[in-house]
Parts: sequence; C-alpha cells; structure tokens
Amino acid sequence: MADGRPPLPPPEWPATVVFMHGLESGPNGRKAAWLRARFPDVRVPDMHMSLLDLRARNGIARSLLRLLPSTLPWNVAAHA
Repeated sequence: MADGRPPLPPPEWPATVVFMHGLESGPNGRKAAWLRARFPDVRVPDMHMSLLDLRARNGIARSLLRLLPSTLPWNVAAHA
C-alpha cells in the first residue's frame, strides 16, 4: 500500500453479511431482498425501529414517551 501498511488479507469465504435496516424499513425491504439475492448468507435482523409507530420496541416516539414523565418541569424536585 502507498501508506506503508501491508495489504489486507483476502476475506475468508463464505462471508456473512449483516445488514442493519433503516428507520422505517425492515427485514423484508428492497435493500434486504437485493442483498439476499446476491449473498446467500445475509442476515437482516428486525431492529423494531420506527419514527412514529408506538408498537415498535425501539421506536423514537415510544422512547420519547417513556422519558417524558421524568423530564417534565414539575419533576424538578426529582432532579435536585
């Protein structure tokens, strides 16, 4: 390599590809399907993410609602 480091060894195959899907996507989205068609050992875990869906375990709205009671102004005594 130009920076003096030795080249990386070739990857050992078969490699497992792990794809972490986006916020409103899921394990059955277009990118996950594209990867599965090209890489037989791709893993796409369900991240349980959503911006507004309260049923999503790791959703942003659900997390905000969970934190809201402890951050409201009338809970100042709890933070003192």
